[in-house]
Amino acid sequence: MAGPVRVEPLAKDQRSQRQQELVDEAGGELGVFTTLVHHVDLFADFLPLGGRLLRRSSLDAVDRELLILRTAAQCGASYEWSHHDPIGRRAGLNDDVIPLLADLGGTNGLRPHQARLARAADELVTEHRLSDQTWEELRQDYEQNQVMEICMLVGSYTMLAGTLNSLGVAVEPGYPVAPWERA
Repeated sequence: MAGPVRVEPLAKDQRSQRQQELVDEAGGELGVFTTLVHHVDLFADFLPLGGRLLRRSSLDAVDRELLILRTAAQCGASYEWSHHDPIGRRAGLNDDVIPLLADLGGTNGLRPHQARLARAADELVTEHRLSDQTWEELRQDYEQNQVMEICMLVGSYTMLAGTLNSLGVAVEPGYPVAPWERA
């Protein structure tokens, strides 16, 4: 469940030129960016990694978004979920898969490849490591560097989830509500 807003987004008229440039570089007036930009140097350092993982990933976009959505579900990260639900749909995920990613009771209903990715995200969030079995299964489908990227992607989105959850970044109107937030 969403917590209280602890750090308000920084209003446009309160930003320095550098802060505004970083918000623009990040993608515009989204709460994640306008909140994190309070810590301008940290945000500036975070952007290249976030951009690399999101825009220049060696992973297929569907696989990347499946991993992000499962991570968001594991972390109870409503903001992350609400923004990556439409990104995932544009990448090719649909109503047959997306609701299953929010069901943390297992991987029933997912195709084997999807289930392997969901288990990888589950292990990385809850155990902070891939089991030997999951590592070997992923290596059947991915090069070593891609498995490393899976670890970094899930780790980065876990970190971001904890930050956004702790700061209380609110989901903007018009974005889907995370399944665990629905009444």
